[in-house]
Parts: sequence; C-alpha cells; structure tokens
Amino acid sequence: MLENNKMKLITNETKLFFYIDSDFKNWNVDEGVKTKVKKLEVKIQEKDFAFKDVFNTETDCVSQEQVIDLVKKNKNTLEKYICYFFLLKNSKGEFFVARVAVVGGGSLDVYADRFECDYVWDAAYRYRVVVPQLDSKTLSTLTLGNLDSLKLQPLIAELETLIAKYK
Repeated sequence: MLENNKMKLITNETKLFFYIDSDFKNWNVDEGVKTKVKKLEVKIQEKDFAFKDVFNTETDCVSQEQVIDLVKKNKNTLEKYICYFFLLKNSKGEFFVARVAVVGGGSLDVYADRFECDYVWDAAYRYRVVVPQLDSKTLSTLTLGNLDSLKLQPLIAELETLIAKYK
C-alpha cells in the first residue's frame, strides 16, 4: 500500500524495528520497487545455504512493504532468536536480502545483505526463508526433481498454522 503516494520502506519503520542497518541507504536498497501482491510462505532451513542456493531472482522477490506488513501482522508470534530472510530488488535491478532478526526481549533488528554474498548460513539454526507462495502455473513448470528438493512435507504444519491465522 502507498502512504501519501510513497512506498512503505524499511528505513522509515523506526517504530517497528529497534535497529535498521545503514546499508539499506548505503547500497540504495531503500529505493525499493513494487512487486505484484503475492501470498508469502515461510520455509524452514533444513541444510546449510548461501543466498543463491535458496532464492530465485526471477520468482522470489518481495516488496519492502510485504516485509513490513508480514512482520507487523506477526510481530508477537515470530520466533525469538531466529532470522527471517526476504529477497529484495532496488530500482537499479540489484538484489539484496533483508534479514529480520528477532533478538532478546522480542525486539526486531533488520539488516541488508548483498545477494551475491557467499556466506553460508548454518542449518543448525533453522532460519526462515520467506518467498512468494508458488501458484499452480509456477508449480506446473517445476520438474519432479525440483519439487523433491523443496522438501515441502516438513513445512505443512507450520503453513497450516499460518493459514489459520489469516482466516
């Protein structure tokens, strides 16, 4: 949604986030771009990954507004000491990852990471990756091998809980 004809940007959400990484401004991530409104799904990390291993730049981008709205709606139910990752794109076509961390006392910090970063996130922490929900058209283009690698079964209970919240 637009506020006074402006997009909602993470850098303006000082009441929601206790800490906002200055790299949102330094790297022009705060330019933000609108994406089509999509339902989001949360995937639980099962194996070590770098961003390029879990995000598809053609299908997984979300808007900063979607990040803000999801965090606001679920602020009290986000798991403590867990990071939630969202793929963003700026107006120059560069990709970044917004990392929302639920820290001690339930406060929220948000960091900007470059998509190309090769840092490997340890599966022991079971981070959350938030992506647009696949529609039937997208699902039909996936191969059986791709579907198997998504490992959707372990997420069913968590997704059912999230769906129940939105009904």
